Amino acid sequence: MAASLAGRQTLHGGIDPVALVVLALVVPTWLAFLALAHRRIRAMNVPRPPVLSPRTAVAAVACTLALALLGAAMLR
Repeated sequence: MAASLAGRQTLHGGIDPVALVVLALVVPTWLAFLALAHRRIRAMNVPRPPVLSPRTAVAAVACTLALALLGAAMLR
C-alpha cells in the first residue's frame, strides 16, 4: 500500500525531493519484505515447518513499520 501511495503521490504531485527520497526508501523496503515472505513460504513447504526465527520476525515487523511510516510521510 505504501509503495502504491508513494508512486501515486510522486506521479500526480510532481517529484519533489521528499517524495523522491521516500520513494527511494519504499522500493528496497518492499523488496526486503517480499524476500522475507518468500523465504518463509518456502520454509512452510514441509509437514513440520521450522519455527520462525526471532531475527526474521523482527525484520518483518521492521519492514511493516517502515512501510507504514514511509506511507504516512508521503501523504504529508
